[in-house]
Amino acid sequence: MGYGDVTPKTTGGIWFVIFWLPLNVTFISFYMGNLARYFMIFGSAYVGRVYKREIASIERFRQSLDEVWDLVGIDTSRHSKAPEGSTVHSMKVVVELVLENFLHKEGEVRSATLRKLLDLQSPWTKSGPFYSNNVRKPSFALQVLMQERLITILAVDVAGMFSNFFEKDSTFVVAIEPLQVVAEKWKIPAGAREAFALVAFEATIYVGEKRMVVEGTNALLKLAPFECHTLFSPLLAAFEDAGTMEGWLATTEELASSYSSVKTFDSTKTEGKLSLCDNDRDILTLAGLKKEYDRSMEETQAMNLSRYKANRTLAVVILIFFLVYQTLATVYIYFRADVTVSQALLYTVYTMTSAGFGSVKTPTSDSFLFVAIINMFISVSIFAIVVCGSSFCKILKLAFIGN
Repeated sequence: MGYGDVTPKTTGGIWFVIFWLPLNVTFISFYMGNLARYFMIFGSAYVGRVYKREIASIERFRQSLDEVWDLVGIDTSRHSKAPEGSTVHSMKVVVELVLENFLHKEGEVRSATLRKLLDLQSPWTKSGPFYSNNVRKPSFALQVLMQERLITILAVDVAGMFSNFFEKDSTFVVAIEPLQVVAEKWKIPAGAREAFALVAFEATIYVGEKRMVVEGTNALLKLAPFECHTLFSPLLAAFEDAGTMEGWLATTEELASSYSSVKTFDSTKTEGKLSLCDNDRDILTLAGLKKEYDRSMEETQAMNLSRYKANRTLAVVILIFFLVYQTLATVYIYFRADVTVSQALLYTVYTMTSAGFGSVKTPTSDSFLFVAIINMFISVSIFAIVVCGSSFCKILKLAFIGN
């Protein structure tokens, strides 16, 4: 540590320290790396336990609700396609239904259930992770409009942009160099950019780049609603809440409207589709899709809330331990070294930061040296968590400021 009170005097001792120091630096490096790794493993395991509790509470909440799909009398929890006889066979139909309901509110609709499904308003939830995070749960219609806008982005700015495709260690690597530029152009939130890149790759590979270039948005809108949701649910979940989605749609509205060649909705062709879809099979299809949307969003919110709770607990525990130990160390130095309170505090902070280069004259007792060594290891451990352990500063931000 180089406090100056213990130094080599002989030539042999100096050479010994010359070779001993690199070995200690290597040891400290291994120590810091492993400590950070085990901290991350422990943190992830703790988040997993909290997440299981959150999911259990969500399931209880779901069972207590009188949701739309219960009105049909059929379990829609795991539908992979529209019921036989349903006219809602593609995502394009779902988008048109939502847009027609939005633009033609005065039209007659026989079923209040259908109207409720297609409502753009996102009410405040009464319970669950959305309520706990103090955010609004996005409505089914809002998530449909999000998918339509994201499909537009993939069709006009991502399709045809694959810049590299090669094999590396038995793995095919695909590169889209302008993807970051596209994300900035369309103002994709920072927290959703990783999911945006993932969806861009998966959707393009799943549908085919050539089809997307030739057919535009229709290449994706021809997919079955549940197929489309499977592709886009990670990105929708990354937006997290209704407010973020509404703000993003409003911000990109002008940019999206400039792409007239890829418009997915024509009021002259879709007017009246709402009433045609007002039957039990179609309502069942939409209700099943809504349930899948809700499940994805709720589970994402539950994970975010779990991280928030777990990180807050870990941060509080570490801070309490750190403050208690440093207080005890200060008291120990005060009594053992026979110094003033301010000097004891100075020595504690001094040893904690490992800043011992002889600039501060410290006590030469063995007890002080023992405290200095322990404090050095504690400071190194905290440093490892801060720098290597997925940023302790970020944990503090999540813990005390929120998502």
